[in-house]
Amino acid sequence: MSGDIEKRLQRLEDIEAIKQLIARYAKAIDKNGDPILLAACFTEDAGWNCDGVGGWKGREDVVQGLRETCTITLP
Repeated sequence: MSGDIEKRLQRLEDIEAIKQLIARYAKAIDKNGDPILLAACFTEDAGWNCDGVGGWKGREDVVQGLRETCTITLP
C-alpha cells in the first residue's frame, strides 16, 4: 500500500514541477525571450522544434532561436 502512495505522491510532484517549468518558460517568453530565464528552462542537450517556427538543438541554440522568434522589434 505505501508503494502506491509513494508513486501517487511522486506523480503529483512531477506534475507540479512541469507546471512550474511551463510558468517559468511563459515568463521568459513574455519578457521578449529573456536569455537568462530561458536558459534555466532547458538542459544542455535540449532540443526544440515547432513546424512553421523552427527547430534547434542544444541549450544555446534553443535560447538564441527562441529569442529571435519571440523578440518584438518596434518601429
